[in-house]
Order: sequence, then C-alpha cells, then structure tokens
Amino acid sequence: MDFCFRLLVIALPIALLPVSILPAAPNQQPSAIYKWIDSDGRIHFSDRATNSAAEEHSLKQIDYVEVSSDIKRKIAQDRAQLERMNKAAARTQRISRATRNIEFENYQFSNMSAGQKHGYITLSGRISGGQRCKQLRIRARAKSDVGKQVTGSQVVDYAGFGSSLFEIKQKSNWQGGGRRPQWEMADVTAVCLRM
Repeated sequence: MDFCFRLLVIALPIALLPVSILPAAPNQQPSAIYKWIDSDGRIHFSDRATNSAAEEHSLKQIDYVEVSSDIKRKIAQDRAQLERMNKAAARTQRISRATRNIEFENYQFSNMSAGQKHGYITLSGRISGGQRCKQLRIRARAKSDVGKQVTGSQVVDYAGFGSSLFEIKQKSNWQGGGRRPQWEMADVTAVCLRM
C-alpha cells in the first residue's frame, strides 16, 4: 500500500467524527455542573449527569467592571505615596540605628592620645564599658597647638567586656621639617552600626 493511502485511511475516520464527540475547546466553560452524593456519602461533581441522583447547578456568570481613569489615577497616587512612606520609614530606621550616642551605649574612653608622625597623625585610645557591638564606629577629633583640626573614624569589633584598642591614622602634610605640631584629643564618640 502506498504511504499516502495509509494516511488517508487513518485520518479520514477522525475527520468524519461528529463534532459533539470531540472535546470542547479548553477556554470554554460548561454551562452547568451536576452534583450528587454516592452511597458512601461522598459528594461528586461533573459536567455530565452520569448518575440518576445528579442535580443540575447553573454556573454564575463572572462579570468584569471597567475602572474609570480617575480611580486608576487615585490608585497610582496611593501606591506612590505608600512607596514613599516605606522608603522614609526605612531611612528613619537606618538613621535611628546610626545615631545611638555614647551616653546611651555607656561606652567609656581612656588612654586617649593624638600624635604627629612623619606624614600622618595618630588618634588612639581604649574603649570599655557599653554593650557588645560587632561594628562599632569610633570617631575621634583632635586639635593642634597651631589651630588645625583633624577628624577620623575606625570600625572595630567590640566584645562588650574588657577594653579594646583603637588607632585612627589620618594623612598629614608634616614631613619632619620644622617644629613638630602638638596634638590633643578634642572629642571621641562611638556609634554601634551592627549588634
């Protein structure tokens, strides 16, 4: 037998099937569903009445409502305002975490000194007291005897007991010529960035 003839023999009966036997298109919904309870008390649903006790239930039509452009604009404004509020709240949380001050944390500083070296100034000391902080930012400021100021910071891991050394180095233009500037610590603060 010829290949085309074989194909015709197979395809022709399928093409001649009545339309009602073919399955419905996937996006079509049945117009009704049938519900019945079997002898074991189980509830069954089907799109066909396959049981004599089946009761027909009509499906409700799903309606769509078109939203006016005014309502769409109002929804967009509300979403934008909510997003701005969420960003502001996140910013406030970051700021409140970063602005914990030394009095709140009860950190104490000792052995503080500032000194001029060739090309840099060191601001150092010890921190104790306060609570454990994995990222404790120490900010120090020193003044020189010629009226200059220097500020620097360092992040340390503070265990919350004993004391920890901090040493901040800041660049300086003094390279050893002339009189060495004398520095003294003006203030030191600590801010816990991450517990």
